[in-house]
Amino acid sequence: MRKKEKETCIYFKGFEDCHCNNHPDDPGECVYEKGIEPKNPALRCPHYKSLGKAKLDEINQRENKLIRSFYGRVPEANTELNDMQREKIRTVYENFGTAFIGKITYNGSERGILSTDTVFTEYTGQLIYNFGADFVVPAVDDILAEMIVEWNKGGKPMMTRLFKRIYNMVEALGGANLLWS
Repeated sequence: MRKKEKETCIYFKGFEDCHCNNHPDDPGECVYEKGIEPKNPALRCPHYKSLGKAKLDEINQRENKLIRSFYGRVPEANTELNDMQREKIRTVYENFGTAFIGKITYNGSERGILSTDTVFTEYTGQLIYNFGADFVVPAVDDILAEMIVEWNKGGKPMMTRLFKRIYNMVEALGGANLLWS
């Protein structure tokens, strides 16, 4: 059986956007392992992504239990489910200090103005209407924005795979996908 290596900050795996404040010549431990939160944390740092994960997991468990209670057919405008989505947004905001909401699929005229600059809207505590967002992430991510723009161009084979990649990337970034009723 192969021995599991200790997970280190991804900065030392070649990613430049990790700000664990360790020098590349002397990696040491990731500051998150030391219990220190850096001023400019890295979005893709595995320690950063774990902030608030327990709370999001707890919300997802309640969400799944609610959906199962309706045998997968949640009635329209279910207040309890919709409030859970708002709770996910607040959880990301409270744990990371910032949150950005966005949609994955845009319709008609919205597609004409869609660019990587328009995918994310900063959440600052404002009211979020039902179906007002498809996901929440702790920071803007250019790769995710490019994938969403590509998804909305449509017409290419394997588009379902791209949708799954978007869905998975939201969670990989420490965010949450939203399910409204």
